[in-house]
Formats: sequence, C-alpha cells, structure tokens
Amino acid sequence: SRLWGGASHLRAIEETIHSTVSDSTEKICTIRPKSSALFKTYDGIEIVGQRMLIEVLQEVQHLLHVDGIAITKISFVGYSLGGLISRYIIGELEKLKFFDTVEPQYFTTFASPHLGVCFFKPRYRILNILGTSLLGLVGRELFISDQGKILVQLSGGDYIKGLERFKKRFLFANIRHDRSVNFYTAYITNKNPFEQHWDQLDLKFDFDEDLLSTYTVRGIDIKPRIVNLEKSTFRDENYQPEKPTIGKRLEYAGVLLLVCCVLPFWIPIVFTASTVGSITSYFIVKTYKGPDVDALRDLANSRNINKSEGSEISDNEEEDNEPFQERMEDATGEALENVMNIGEYRPSTGGSTKDKLLDKSKQFIKDAPKVLILKTKVETLFQNIKKFVNPDVEQYEIFQKTEALPLDKDREYILQNLNNLNWIKFAVYVNVLNAHDGIIARKGLKKSTVKGVATVYFWGELINREIKGEQIK
Repeated sequence: SRLWGGASHLRAIEETIHSTVSDSTEKICTIRPKSSALFKTYDGIEIVGQRMLIEVLQEVQHLLHVDGIAITKISFVGYSLGGLISRYIIGELEKLKFFDTVEPQYFTTFASPHLGVCFFKPRYRILNILGTSLLGLVGRELFISDQGKILVQLSGGDYIKGLERFKKRFLFANIRHDRSVNFYTAYITNKNPFEQHWDQLDLKFDFDEDLLSTYTVRGIDIKPRIVNLEKSTFRDENYQPEKPTIGKRLEYAGVLLLVCCVLPFWIPIVFTASTVGSITSYFIVKTYKGPDVDALRDLANSRNINKSEGSEISDNEEEDNEPFQERMEDATGEALENVMNIGEYRPSTGGSTKDKLLDKSKQFIKDAPKVLILKTKVETLFQNIKKFVNPDVEQYEIFQKTEALPLDKDREYILQNLNNLNWIKFAVYVNVLNAHDGIIARKGLKKSTVKGVATVYFWGELINREIKGEQIK
C-alpha cells in the first residue's frame, strides 16, 4: 500500500476481484499484507518488501498445506508506494527461482511513483527537503537521495527480469489532484501537460469505438474517466473558461476555511508523529537483520513446509491493529494529501451537483454496492487496446507542446528501462479534491467516490477478460 498506508486501502481491489472475476474457472485467492503499516513504511522499500515477501510465501504454503490449494499463478496489485514494494518482491522472487514453478500473470499499479518523487515547481521545492528529512529511509529512497539508490536497482537486473515475466503490465495514473504522486512518475514519462497547461487543455474522454463500459454505482450511471490522449487538444487562444457558479465558489470557500481551521492543529501533530516515526525507523533500519537466505529459498520452493515453520524466519509480523491503526493512517495520509492538493483545486473542476448529492447517499446504504454493466463494450476495448499499449506520447498534441521535465540521470535511466517493457497505460481523471485516495477507492466500495469505484471496476473487467482467456491484441 502507500506511504502511511495499510492493508485496508486495498479492500476495494480485493472485493472487486472476488465479485467481478467471480465467473473464472480458476480458484482465486487474495492476500493483503499487513506486516508494514503506518510509520513502518518509513523503514524503506527493502525492509518493508522483505516483510511482505515472507507474508506472501507463508500464505502460499498455508494454502497448500492447510487448504489443499496449490498456487500455480500469481499477480500483483500495487498502490502508491506499494507499486515499488511489489516490484522489489518480484525481483526477490526471481532470485529465489519462484517463477520456475509459479507463473507470473498480471502486474498493476495505481498512482505509483515509478520515477520516484520530485517537486520541480519553485514553490514546492521545500517539499524535496522535507521529504528526505521527515520520512525516514523511504523518504530518501523516493527522492533518490539514498546511498544505495534502490529505485535505480529496481530498474535493472533480476528486478526488471522478474517484471518482464508478467503477461501484462497495467498502470493507472492520475492527471490531476494528486500531489503525492505526480502524473509523470505514475505514467512513466518525462512530461506532464496536465500540470503545465491545465487551463488550456480541451480534454476528451470519449472514444470513437465507445470502448468504455457504463456502470451503475449506488444509483449513478458512470463511465471511468480515461483520457483519450489522441483526441485531446489545446483550446482556442480566445477561450474563456466558464466561471464557477456561486454554489461551487461557496463549496470551495468552505473547503478552504475547513483546511485553514484544522491545519494549525493538525500539522504539529503530524509533524511530531512523523518525526517520532523517523527516529524509530532509524533504529529499526540500523539494527534490522534480514531473513536467512537459505531458509527463505526453502520457503519459496519447498512443498513440505507449513506456515508455522515458515513463520520462524521473521518475528516482524504482527496482527493488524484495526480499527485504530486504520483511522490513524487514513487521517495522517489524507490530511497531508489534502493540504498539498488544496492549492491546485479549482471550484470549476468538481463534479455536478447531481453527482454529489447522489454520492452523499452512500452513507445511507448498508448493503454492499452493486455494479451493473449497462453497455458492454469490452470486446471492442480488447480489439483496440493498442491505443493504450506503450503509447508514444510524442504523437499527441498536448504532449508535443509540453516541455520535458528536467529529470536527472537516475530518473532518465529508470524511465528508459521501464519503458523498454510493454505497459498498458491509462491516464485517469478522478475529479475530486484527493484523487490519490479516489483512484483506488481507498475508503472501500461503499464510501469512496463513484468515479474511483468505476475505475476499479474497469480494471476488474480487464483482468476478468484476461483470466477468461480473451487475448489482448
């Protein structure tokens, strides 16, 4: 999961897998690792990755010896920082020759900082310093200022070899309202027209082939907002943006007022907690001893080890401290994300009043949300999926007129190596204040914005077709 995150953030993904992919002929088992949540994510990609690697391998053994289920295929879904941790785990599994007996299938990331994190605008550059100082080892890793440059390592050797083994690699990137993970790093590109030219863009979300299905989510008919990069253009020079209504202005003023009232009280708490977390993480990193390599190899390949034996490898695994931990991690992450996003949020970018009123009805719904496909166009999508496979952004007008970001050599190396693989890329517009939350339906299918739920179900539909044997061309 993300920085400050935990297993709860992937609940919507898990529910989607078991509902949307319910007609698969294969038995589908899921695991949401719980060993590293909240400030434990400060310990760095390697330590967090090793904890989760052990959880995954233990689960494989548990399924075999307790439930009688032999795992023959494996897929990964990573959200935010979780995308990088997943890539680390994949590289370690490659080293352990795990993929010689278990077939890699689908790798997906939602809003993951594949190129690390860097704020290029002068007004945000202070965040580069704060990020490397207040977020423990993982902060230095994300800003690529750590001694080992783990993100560079993840882009070569067994890590890239393991990632290459997967049949399909999907990624979803927010184009707006995601200060945590900018579009360029989630989309693996060196340009971001949605930040440089937002007011001048005429974005299109329709496709000639009507590729996207329409879903009914909590009474709202909605399509995922996938940007059609080919049809999106710049507006006429004389274009005057529509002035926001009084209602939207009041809504924006209310959000701003709320932030101004809460911020003075919340920032010291977050700052203090983050500082304590960084100090604690420093000592954990200094004293951490990784799992025994031979024992780990046995756990990855042996068919005679049960879960209790495998658990002796690490004593870092703890029970999920819900619900307090979930509330803490959600409050901390969302507070920081909302603060960073508020400066970029415009009253004219919100959804319609109808959508918002219907969306608020979610608090009265106690049953699990039902999603109905009103127009099934998935066959068309799969015939034209090439629109999203390794898109050459330089052929699109909005990218042609956008200056390249001043990436350093490390990020250029990462970008080139990752883009040597085949990726199916989706640029997503979840037009809410906190798109980093919305894109993964982080609050769950019952509480998240319907825009995010539609995106998650679109992903589920893609995976469903893949599992059923529909070949993507």
